[in-house]
Amino acid sequence: MHFIQKRNFAFVLTLFFVVMFNPLNIVRAITIIPPRTELAADPGKTISDSVKIYNETDATLVLYTSEANFTAKKEQEGVPEFLSPEDSASGLASWILIEKGPITVLPSEYRSIDYSISVPQDADPGGHYAGIFFGNNNPDEKNGKPAIGLSSKAGTLILLEVSGNIIESGELKSFEIRNGGTFFEHLPIEFSIGFENTGNVHLRPEGEIEIINMFGKTVAKIDVNRRKIGAGANILPKTARHFEELWNASANISNGTELGFWDKIKFEQNNFALGRYTAKLNLAYGSRSQTIAKTIEFWVFPWQLILVYLLVSAFLIIAMVFLVKKYNRWIVKKAMKKYK
Repeated sequence: MHFIQKRNFAFVLTLFFVVMFNPLNIVRAITIIPPRTELAADPGKTISDSVKIYNETDATLVLYTSEANFTAKKEQEGVPEFLSPEDSASGLASWILIEKGPITVLPSEYRSIDYSISVPQDADPGGHYAGIFFGNNNPDEKNGKPAIGLSSKAGTLILLEVSGNIIESGELKSFEIRNGGTFFEHLPIEFSIGFENTGNVHLRPEGEIEIINMFGKTVAKIDVNRRKIGAGANILPKTARHFEELWNASANISNGTELGFWDKIKFEQNNFALGRYTAKLNLAYGSRSQTIAKTIEFWVFPWQLILVYLLVSAFLIIAMVFLVKKYNRWIVKKAMKKYK
């Protein structure tokens, strides 16, 4: 059986939902480990895994589980949009078998909850996506409340790849400097990368932007969708996502407030760059590490800082010439007195 399991235990996050008018805030009370699990399986096979719950409170919690399919929210990139129970009656959510509850979690206790996924024989190859949720509302109670009410639940995301005709394809939609233009006074320079997943399985494009100066020397390398803690962001099939990356700066302009002339001089000095630069983007994605590359050019010219330097230099030169002339006159005058 083809079975690949990839987990991200490097960081622990809680999946937040809107919390309103609830005496016990489950979202703040529990931590789900891992927040995201990536699995792969063959059609007709069953795979097993587990999720851990940590009760952060000093009270005993009684939890119930539910499942829902999700897709990418179009209005907010990277935010999952969970489907209704009706739309989750088929697909990955319906393949998950997990204890429904009540699940009792003691104060400061870790509980490991096992679950299995039975993939139908006729399952479409590619990516399938669902969330497993834990909340304090019993979904079987006929009280008019939504199942595991949206007011109070937390969960983990399941990204399942079903083997078969897997299509890993993507397109670089854009690579540009976010605030537009090709001429800048100083760093930081913010790059925007738009990538569309045109295949049938989730992709995680990652790579770097190489900054090359006018002399052909690499002066910086900027990671794209690489994280020091945790894995980078996935892009679901038939959706697009943008990544924003900075060519480093030692300090940010204070929350977009207007700076005075001398503040700008100081900022340009701390974030100095000069001349023509080439930004070369290199991205790789998919199991076969398919690559995409693109370059853009831009200029950085800190004219205010250069103006100050020129004025200071001109003043020093004029002062030096004046002092030299004055010294020469003094020498000549002194020599004339000596020979009188």
